[in-house]
Amino acid sequence: MFTKTFISLAVLAASVAAAPLELIERQDAPATVFMTPFKQVGCLQSENPHSTEKPESFNVTSGTCFTPDYAFQSYVESTNFNPSTTPCALSIFPEPSCGGDAAAATLTSFGECVPNQSGQSFQLNCGP
Repeated sequence: MFTKTFISLAVLAASVAAAPLELIERQDAPATVFMTPFKQVGCLQSENPHSTEKPESFNVTSGTCFTPDYAFQSYVESTNFNPSTTPCALSIFPEPSCGGDAAAATLTSFGECVPNQSGQSFQLNCGP
């Protein structure tokens, strides 16, 4: 009886000790979205291919509203969060300073052009 109990406790202790710290840290880490809004539809900054005007990229953290200095017609975004551990939603607003009714944006783990979603500001919200 004593031997079985000891082995069971040893196995339990080993499984707890083997739990990866990285997983715990990733759950507690703030989600980040990398977003590049574009003035033109189709993720192009300008219809002129020789234009030197470049889009501004944003490193978006949860709870902060971002307002580019231009209204955007499309955007590219990618995220580093795991939706199963940190539920997040990216919202696009029709007015500066996250004003007006928000529209939900698609979050992907790889860079993806969203060609026909316009706005003037955006915000990432993460939480339970």
